[in-house]
Amino acid sequence: MERQLTEVDAQNAGLSSLKNSLSHCWPGNIVSYDAGQETATVQIGVNDVRFDVDTGARISEPFPQMSGIPVAWPRFGGYVIKGSLNQFDPVIMLALDLDPTPWRVAGRTLKPVDPADVRRFGGQWWFAFPTDISLNPTPSSPGGTLTIGAEGQQPLIEISATGIKLGASASEFVALANLVATNLTNIGLTLTPLAAYVNGIAPETVPPYAQTPVAASITQAQ
Repeated sequence: MERQLTEVDAQNAGLSSLKNSLSHCWPGNIVSYDAGQETATVQIGVNDVRFDVDTGARISEPFPQMSGIPVAWPRFGGYVIKGSLNQFDPVIMLALDLDPTPWRVAGRTLKPVDPADVRRFGGQWWFAFPTDISLNPTPSSPGGTLTIGAEGQQPLIEISATGIKLGASASEFVALANLVATNLTNIGLTLTPLAAYVNGIAPETVPPYAQTPVAASITQAQ
């Protein structure tokens, strides 16, 4: 006995097809990055694969590049982790159903706000999150700069190919390696007179921990 296709069946099939055609998450790669505007041009990392309804031939084409995509950096507890993006860097493209602009403008609040447009766009509001989906990625050689700091303030930590810098402002940045070496040297110079004094005391009265010159130990540790 043949089953008759009802109008409800046809509607459900159409809705299912529409749902399957909507995309809310794509892998991609950076084509170019505008650090001033915090936007990027992204090439979707997978092809648009479909079949010709007449011939059944398989068609595989790249999706068009997407330009002007906002870049989202991790932000929590009043701190921001921000880096630079180079060509080919991986990103995950995510889409929101509603315009998030009013929510962003509202700032720090627990009160929901009305969207600018109540229509659901099915994933029109795209943004790029710089990451891939590697479970155990191996760190590579730095190709840019990573900064960590309070939101809206100068970076507190800056990591690049030249090393790690610390400071509350650009003028106060001090290379971490140089800072540690300088402080160890200063500690050694400060303790040298004390070490000499302790070592000049009769051996039977010198505590075991003071037998080795302190400054010499610190210098060797560097």
